[in-house]
Amino acid sequence: MPAVPFQDERRCGKEPPNGTGAELANREGSLRDSLEDVVGLMTAFALIFVGRHWFHTSKNQTEAWRLREIAKCIRITKFFNTLCLGLSNKRPKGARLFFVTILLLGACATQQDLQVQRLQARSSFEIGMGHLRDGQLGLAQAALEQAIRLDPDQPLYLNALGLVYLELRRWAEAKALFEQALKIDPNYADAYHHLGVALAESGQWAAAAEAYQKALTIPTYPNRASSYHNLGWAYFNLGRDKDAEDALTMALQLDPQLASVHYTLGLVYEKLRRFPSALESFKRAEALDSNGPIARAAREHIERLISGR
Repeated sequence: MPAVPFQDERRCGKEPPNGTGAELANREGSLRDSLEDVVGLMTAFALIFVGRHWFHTSKNQTEAWRLREIAKCIRITKFFNTLCLGLSNKRPKGARLFFVTILLLGACATQQDLQVQRLQARSSFEIGMGHLRDGQLGLAQAALEQAIRLDPDQPLYLNALGLVYLELRRWAEAKALFEQALKIDPNYADAYHHLGVALAESGQWAAAAEAYQKALTIPTYPNRASSYHNLGWAYFNLGRDKDAEDALTMALQLDPQLASVHYTLGLVYEKLRRFPSALESFKRAEALDSNGPIARAAREHIERLISGR
């Protein structure tokens, strides 16, 4: 029995036939063409992912190694082309599954590259901080710049390079790095503190005081005594002597052994003409710093106060 009458009989004559065999064949061919386009597109994406992974892994390899890998990639590309034709004609679902798998593998390879880069960045950071502690500022700068190139969104590295620039007295560049770190992490208290230092060194005392205040608003910030000291010094330079006294007193409540804070508080008392309090603060600074620079500076003020000059 012909195919079309059979379909009409199976539907009990209630529905018209869907069409001739030729029409169905044309639709099947059109669908196969579309599938081949999709498969080809998936192949391109797969090769991009794999090629990107190859690019990262080949950075430190020899020229001979690269030539061997290029030849290997050419063979893989030919294999993909052959496989695309076979799978798109015979197993369309299998083709889709195969190339989705390739894409996932490429994505995993890219993720592994990022993890390796972050480990390398951390290593460069540790090396840079070691150089900074040793006073080797040029080496510290190079290592920390390398860390930032590998992991540019890590505020810890930006803050560390900013510290190097503070040591180099490059205030504007240090300020820019601290601000960049704070854009990434607005709760980075150390970056606020160091931003205040860069601003203070540039003579921007009001902005410096604001930066120190922001550092102190973060509850988990451990270096509060230092920020209160710097805040008091900023207030002193702004002529806000009572605010300076309050900030310095708070710093000493947190750490009574800071000779520099006693010395700064002595300057505030001296300016306020509270000479007995100033003398006491300078003597305390001298005792805590022994023969250091703060002790020598405090001794000069002590001698002047005692002599009445």
